[in-house]
Amino acid sequence: MKFRLTLSLAAVCVAASTFGQIRVVTTAANDLVYSALTGGIYFSAPSTAGAQTANSIGQLDTGSGTITGAMFAGSEPLRLAISKNGKDLYCGFSGASTYRRFDVTTMTAGTTYNLGSAGNDGPMFVDDMQVSPDSPDTVAIARRNHGFSPRSEGLAVYDNGVMRTTTLNKFTETNVIRFGDTGSTIYGFNNETTGYEFRRINVTASGVTVAASYSNVIQGFDVSFVVGNGVAIATNGATVDLATGNLVGTFAANGSVAFDTLAHRAFFLTGSGSGTSIKVFNSDTYVPIATIPVASAVGQGSSLIRWGADGLAFRTPTQIILVQSAAVPEPTTLVGLGLGVVGFLRRRRK
Repeated sequence: MKFRLTLSLAAVCVAASTFGQIRVVTTAANDLVYSALTGGIYFSAPSTAGAQTANSIGQLDTGSGTITGAMFAGSEPLRLAISKNGKDLYCGFSGASTYRRFDVTTMTAGTTYNLGSAGNDGPMFVDDMQVSPDSPDTVAIARRNHGFSPRSEGLAVYDNGVMRTTTLNKFTETNVIRFGDTGSTIYGFNNETTGYEFRRINVTASGVTVAASYSNVIQGFDVSFVVGNGVAIATNGATVDLATGNLVGTFAANGSVAFDTLAHRAFFLTGSGSGTSIKVFNSDTYVPIATIPVASAVGQGSSLIRWGADGLAFRTPTQIILVQSAAVPEPTTLVGLGLGVVGFLRRRRK
């Protein structure tokens, strides 16, 4: 498989603020993931990204803020998911009815798997994808069609490209999926019709079945969510108890969300353009801790992720923006709202 190692030609702008450092990498990206194993951020680059990374998985070094490599992927790489061990990355495409596996430690592309056809709805594509926390060989895929409503084509689990027999059909709309702590449970959400079902889904050797479904506990078209510490936090601020399906609180924010479960911090990317900011909350109390302004953003930001000891990253249509701030890690004490940079302490904990 082809591997392109390059020195980044993308412009990197660095700005300092009272909240830390903000670096801007000028490149188009469709999705972002972080590997704790390599310490790098990986992004899916569309065909419009330019010769350096077009139709590739790009590698961004968080230390230098430069693009250090790219793996040719296929036609219009879109959705990314990375394994718990940080080694195996999967990509779904908008230009092909396939998904593909990559090894980020060697920067090599692996097998491409076909998703097949949805009959009269045509070929299926990846709407959302997650790697099982139990095995890097297992992925769950929320499938979609292009051009029909509803777009959902059901949820299926694949082992090295082989689909397990029992799937959810297209009328059990599940557009956004997240695994729980183990590979035995998936949480899903219907964000394309007004049923707005939030579902707890059992995963067995034979496939997937719905264990419980809760309507309207999370609401909104195109709303997504993250999970951890027994709750789901949605991009509209709603927080749901995973065990009961009850709404347990609401953050005063709306936007792409990241969740640091160790630090008990929720981060929301709000605003757009020069008015973009990241709002930091205590995820247990919903109390706001800080607002980090990111005036260098151009357009609408999305795909907010956590990286390293004190880092956040997100993308705009033409940028990847890296933020490092003392407002990101957990406090060293609970006195007032004093914030300490404790990433190195967190790594030492047993």
